Amino acid sequence: MMFLITQGENMVVIGAAEARHCPRCDEERDFVPQLQYKYAGVDLFFGMTYSKRYQLACPECNHGWILDPKAIEPGLERNPIPFRMRYGLFLLVVSLFGLYFAGQAYQAAG
Repeated sequence: MMFLITQGENMVVIGAAEARHCPRCDEERDFVPQLQYKYAGVDLFFGMTYSKRYQLACPECNHGWILDPKAIEPGLERNPIPFRMRYGLFLLVVSLFGLYFAGQAYQAAG
């Protein structure tokens, strides 16, 4: 049996761009609000997020500001992190316990 173990980082745009002055580019740019998160996973379904950061970033140089999650999260329609990355580790544990107890029940019955 082979398991695929993954680790990575993903960025999701969470809102409309805002025009601001970029100190690094020294120009007016459309800064994009983003959620950047790091994840780990097993078999592409059981994952977990272990770091997340809301930021307002310049599209050219990625310079920007870190945003307060308490101010951003209530304004979001839904959580932008996929379900399997939010609750995948919990699903893995529940699945393993379910398989264990199903095996025990099968042994007791037969």
